[in-house]
Amino acid sequence: MRVVQVNHVAERYGVKPGHTLAEAAIVAPGLIHYQQDVAADRAALESIAAWGNCLSPIVHIEGDDCLLIDVTGCKRLFGDERAIIDKAVSDLAQQRYCVSAAIADTPGAAWALAHASGKIKTIAPAGQTVAEISRLPVWSLRIDPQATARLRAVGIESVEALLHLPRASLARRFGEQVLYRVDQALGNAPEILDPFEPRPIVRAQVRFTAPTQRLDLLREAVDHCLKIFCDQLEKKVVAVRRAYLTFYFDPYAVKDNPDLPAYHTVTVDMTRPTRTLNRLHKLITVHLDALKVPVNVDSLQLWADNLEKYDAPQQVWFGLEDSAEDEVVLADLIDRLIMHMGKKAIFRAERVNDYQPELAYTRKQPDCRSQRGKKQINSSEYTLVRPLRLLARPARVAVTALVPNGPPVLFHFETRNHLVTDYAGPERIETGWWRSKYICRDYYRVESDNGCRYWMFRDRNRSQWFVQGYFD
Repeated sequence: MRVVQVNHVAERYGVKPGHTLAEAAIVAPGLIHYQQDVAADRAALESIAAWGNCLSPIVHIEGDDCLLIDVTGCKRLFGDERAIIDKAVSDLAQQRYCVSAAIADTPGAAWALAHASGKIKTIAPAGQTVAEISRLPVWSLRIDPQATARLRAVGIESVEALLHLPRASLARRFGEQVLYRVDQALGNAPEILDPFEPRPIVRAQVRFTAPTQRLDLLREAVDHCLKIFCDQLEKKVVAVRRAYLTFYFDPYAVKDNPDLPAYHTVTVDMTRPTRTLNRLHKLITVHLDALKVPVNVDSLQLWADNLEKYDAPQQVWFGLEDSAEDEVVLADLIDRLIMHMGKKAIFRAERVNDYQPELAYTRKQPDCRSQRGKKQINSSEYTLVRPLRLLARPARVAVTALVPNGPPVLFHFETRNHLVTDYAGPERIETGWWRSKYICRDYYRVESDNGCRYWMFRDRNRSQWFVQGYFD
């Protein structure tokens, strides 16, 4: 395991990205480390990019930890450039982010000053780009590490020294990328900023005239939000699989009680996308019935950011086809079961191509979408007769056979003796050598004198009999 990022404290101790975790622990005893979560880091950076729209409509994500924001023409909205950079740093500090920011004539120069100047806030005067970046190290121009190492090998460590080299030999000796990065920083080459587009959010909010804990008022506010929320989904021709209902508590009560959270969010999951008012109302009502509000609620908001394009299914005439309606009813049932029992309690079985019965299926999340149009499985895969019901664990039974290793003629199961009136088999099932536990069984389909049919097998490794399923 290697170090990816360090904070200022670890950096002062000498911990650097690239160190192994053991090396870092030696350099900085008592070092606290966390596993890198790339997806969470990206989500956090995208949330900051969405915030950046308050400064400019053009917010570009650069790399894994940087934003390039084009504030050209935005100065008049804030007063001056100092006000822009102050707002950026203070707003992100309130979100508990430690940042360094810079404003310059070009994105390349701003990147260099923010990363290498050593200052939290840097503003380069207009037309003074060369003077501001000349003292910075070469890597601050976003030159790749290999080219940086070659430049350092010949004594070129600062931007000023790099700018004194002849342009004709610069690209030939160190690569085209070096010359291109220099031109970008000086404004001689264009740099296109691709604006980040945050995921669209649909929201409806109600603010109370006075904070309240009355459940009837909360329900009325939720109903009002639901109507606005579903109308927005209808207009955008989208639907949601997950919605959030957030209750914001009275700020004065939160201030007096530091242990109290500022808000509480309820998550409403659905198995299929929906924008139907009645369906959302049923699911949210389940949460409201179990809701316990610790203090007065100042406002509430119903929102979703996982929008999906969705055209409502066409209504069928004359009742000739009702599968679409059945899917909606099934989805509604599954959602309500999940609300009461939890997501892990509801699953569907999916066939797996495995001869061992215990491993011939897998559990999947509920899916009530239509199976029409899906690839049909070859009927030859279903030539083997299998019971519809399998026991969770094969039940051991006592069996009487006329000959050793022969078919059963009598077995004791479920507190009574069963006389075998008919049977079919044996069918041998063996697992491959790569399985941790070798399986070798002879299966029989037997019919008892009470009319029931069972699926039995003899374990050839232990010479024991088991019942594994029923034929309905």
